[in-house]
Amino acid sequence: MTREQELFQIQEYVEKLKQVSLEVRSKLTSVILSTESRQHLTDSDRSSILHLCDIIKSKDDELVSVEGKLIQMVDELKEKRVAAEI
Repeated sequence: MTREQELFQIQEYVEKLKQVSLEVRSKLTSVILSTESRQHLTDSDRSSILHLCDIIKSKDDELVSVEGKLIQMVDELKEKRVAAEI
């Protein structure tokens, strides 16, 4: 496999990772909305669940940020390869 093919494959994996992050965010939103709409949870129950959801959201935000940097790095590596060939 050539370097270009390897970078392309890595880029595909990063795109899949990005999709999973979006799925996590969507499912987390479902958990939050579901928790907020429950009638029989105590305020303490609701608060505990939402607190953990906030932690997950914070970690997901961090993951999305790092994924963006990873995508940028792979793109730059691919561009360097193209520039070197010219």
